[in-house]
Amino acid sequence: MQPSLRVVSNDVARFATITTSPSAVPSLPASNALNDIKGNICRVESSEVVLNLSWSESRQVSFVGIPACNLSSDSEYRLVARESGSIVYDSDWQYAAQGTILDYGDFTQPLNVNSFLEGETIVSIWLDDHYMVDSVELHLRDPSRTYIDISRIIAGADFRPKWCASYGSSLSREDLTSVSRSAGGDLRIDRGPVFRVASLDIRAIHASDRHRFQRIMMAGLGKMHFVSVLQGHYDVTLEQDWSIYGVIEPGPLQFLSSRHHSTQWQIRSW
Repeated sequence: MQPSLRVVSNDVARFATITTSPSAVPSLPASNALNDIKGNICRVESSEVVLNLSWSESRQVSFVGIPACNLSSDSEYRLVARESGSIVYDSDWQYAAQGTILDYGDFTQPLNVNSFLEGETIVSIWLDDHYMVDSVELHLRDPSRTYIDISRIIAGADFRPKWCASYGSSLSREDLTSVSRSAGGDLRIDRGPVFRVASLDIRAIHASDRHRFQRIMMAGLGKMHFVSVLQGHYDVTLEQDWSIYGVIEPGPLQFLSSRHHSTQWQIRSW
């Protein structure tokens, strides 16, 4: 499958009622998975958990994701979506966060080990279509964990532009740590926040996608988005590395012709 750019801007999980089975730790409840404070996690003291999202009315969903959790490369998920009690989608059991494939393995380290930039696991579940649902069950199991931490869960319909970002896009991290030296020459490190930054060069926007890009630009910095730059790539760790949840700082929408535009995005992770 050709890798594609996908954007989830309308997170309907925040309107859901969330429960977990078994129950979350009282001081780290399930409701923490619905806010954007990264340190406010939902913790379940078990190697298996079922997260249930339910709505009073049907919502359109084509994506369910966890932008930060502690799952290992041994973890698996099963997503079950229902409408009026009937199952409309069942993913069956799949790997949640696979590690490096053999072709790109470093033989000085164990195979199938994740190498996420910030040490956090990103789980992305892309459904094969857009479904109207009133409940979603996300089953997680990880034999390598005695507890499961989930910082955030996202659900919603994704935007799939006709064309992907261009070559030359970059992925980096911004480190606000300050370094100085004492009078005696000793190095002093004052640790600051570290976050990822993806700079996308979107040189070609099809006419059918222009208005959606315009809406994302007008949403401003007050809205969070989940972006996968290489969804569907055969190297799953490359897709994970290029998945980011945060704010989009869009450049101007440049008019190239009546049917083509271009823009640049800078995405700062939460």
